[in-house]
Amino acid sequence: MNPIYFVVVIVFLAVGYMVSQSMARKSAGNVKEFLAQHPDAVKIYLMGKFSIASEAVVVATVDGELPVLFTEGGSFGIPGLPGGKSGLYVLPGTRTLELQYTHNRPGIMYKNVTTSTGLVKKEFVVEAGKTYVLGFDRKNENFTFETSV
Repeated sequence: MNPIYFVVVIVFLAVGYMVSQSMARKSAGNVKEFLAQHPDAVKIYLMGKFSIASEAVVVATVDGELPVLFTEGGSFGIPGLPGGKSGLYVLPGTRTLELQYTHNRPGIMYKNVTTSTGLVKKEFVVEAGKTYVLGFDRKNENFTFETSV
């Protein structure tokens, strides 16, 4: 194996790491700025599970604008892994979220089988001082929105 390939791979990994760290710092700065301007912001955790069969709720917009996302805990902030949680901050009141649920599982005829709700607009009433969990009930095929304990 040519040593130049080894060097190229190391350079790509280093650049990728630096870009991801830069994006994480920028995102953290946006969250801090949002919370400084809106100390009454409400935290909504997003349901997700990543294993052989994965599922996730993704929020595309909040009242027509990009959401203020956060990740916390270990495991790269990936929901479903030990210690990893992610979600978004919203202002109290009635909020319109454009969201989507996706479920992915191994298939028999195909490598993976993915089902999705597509983008759906839902209204939720959010109260200051509370924390919520936004999930999806596959049996009833609807989104769930509950206060967190």
